[in-house]
Amino acid sequence: MAAPEIRQMIYESKSGTQTILEFDSVGRSGGRKASLHEFPMQDNPVVQDLGKLSEKFTIDCYISGSDYPGLADQFYDSLLEEGPGKLQHPRYGDLSIQVFDVVQSEGLVEGVGRASFKISFVRVPDREGYPSSIILNDALISQINDDLLAQSITDFENGFNPLNTEDRIGNRENILSTISNFSENLTSAISGDDGITSQVNSQVRDIENNIDALILQPSLLADSLTALLRLPASAATRVQSKVNGYVSSIQNLANQVPRTLSQAYSLWISVTGFVAGLTECQASGEIETRSDAVFISDTIQTGSDSVTEITENLENLSIDFTSKLEINSSIKQAITDAKYDLIEKAFSLKTERKKTLDESRDILTLVCELYEIDGNIDDKLDEFIRINKLIGSEILLLSSGKSVIWYE
Repeated sequence: MAAPEIRQMIYESKSGTQTILEFDSVGRSGGRKASLHEFPMQDNPVVQDLGKLSEKFTIDCYISGSDYPGLADQFYDSLLEEGPGKLQHPRYGDLSIQVFDVVQSEGLVEGVGRASFKISFVRVPDREGYPSSIILNDALISQINDDLLAQSITDFENGFNPLNTEDRIGNRENILSTISNFSENLTSAISGDDGITSQVNSQVRDIENNIDALILQPSLLADSLTALLRLPASAATRVQSKVNGYVSSIQNLANQVPRTLSQAYSLWISVTGFVAGLTECQASGEIETRSDAVFISDTIQTGSDSVTEITENLENLSIDFTSKLEINSSIKQAITDAKYDLIEKAFSLKTERKKTLDESRDILTLVCELYEIDGNIDDKLDEFIRINKLIGSEILLLSSGKSVIWYE
């Protein structure tokens, strides 16, 4: 695209339709996804940093000139094309964007001879083949989980009387057991992300040190717990490790047998908190190959099956627990969307290839052959050694019968 003038910008749709626009004003907004927790008897709040908010832009622009009607219609249609477009802006530079809202207006008295547009959009990853549906689906899953946890917290608050000694002691034990379960299964999965690890450790300490005060404030307790359980999902570590940790945590909850209805809702808070984390894992972190994405999807389904088992166990107890239809629907929707998200992501991932050597091969020649490289092979060589876990003499010579993998 040619460079725009100082008060002009160029929009190019996914199909390649370009439009030169004049603009009056532009704006953008952003921030951090931060959750504030106020604990009893503590002067300083705990802030949970969950990463950046989407960067949102607004533009007031127009198309003028004798041929503006046709150009305006073409521009409007291009904004509604499926998939992200590109905006070349003299103020903010080149942006890959997903349009959200468009308002077109044409004045019959003032502003005659031009079409005005108010447009809002978000910045999306600048990567070819990255489906816009992935960005939207991650946000949708997060919203589903927000609603799911809000309902679960309300049910717990309404069903728990802190003045009931049995419930207070039982729920205290359940919460501490959940935190122990959480730490055992998810600590190693996030160990490569120092920021998230630090936040997790801080929140675990705050809940454990203030559990006797928190147990008297059911809503605050449930909110603090679910925020903690959800936090590891945002770690920039291997998605498979995080998903494994969440599924193990959910499966361990099946060992808890509540004695009262209030304790059942306490257990349910833990279940929904872990489900929220499980279904948000793929939004952050590392997935290397398509086979990895498929395996992660299967593991998420295992977690879903465990949730169904826990639900049936609770409903079979003689404590009158009934899982609400809207909560079950939200869990199923979050699971379904997470698996769909992985399928979408898989299209932009590498394919894993396997081969069994029929003769001894030196590694340099083999890497050049497998990756079809004529020049520098350092990066691919390092990758090949890492994914095949080669050590010792294998780094120089691979024996006949050795199975190797590589990514295309």
